Amino acid sequence: LSKRQWTKLGGSSEGAMYLNSVDEEGASFAQRSCSDSEKWDASKICTKYLGKPKHHEMETFADCIYDVCTGGGEIAAQLMAVVMKKSKE
Repeated sequence: LSKRQWTKLGGSSEGAMYLNSVDEEGASFAQRSCSDSEKWDASKICTKYLGKPKHHEMETFADCIYDVCTGGGEIAAQLMAVVMKKSKE
């Protein structure tokens, strides 16, 4: 990735934290699958930040679970909550 910091390129500090957490995992994290237990734990984290999903939000919630349990961690759910909030403004 770029040697320049995300925030110096105009990105948010939340985005920079996410990119740093992804960089630590390396490229292989995206090819990882999640166990049922990991999906359950990820759904609890996603619920913490996104709330209980409504019917029309199920795809977004599933994306959150995938992002959290494949290496994004809790920061992935936090960032998704920020994006969702901004999209409703």
